[in-house]
Amino acid sequence: MDQARRLVVRGFFAEVISQIHDENIEERLMTRIDNELDKAGQ
Repeated sequence: MDQARRLVVRGFFAEVISQIHDENIEERLMTRIDNELDKAGQ
């Protein structure tokens, strides 16, 4: 269940973040989101 939620959240943010068109910022944001999801899953 946690993995399914993670995929939905990442998919939502990836769609929004991809509109930034700056690979460095996009990567930093996705890393931050992954870190927050890891904390939430503990």
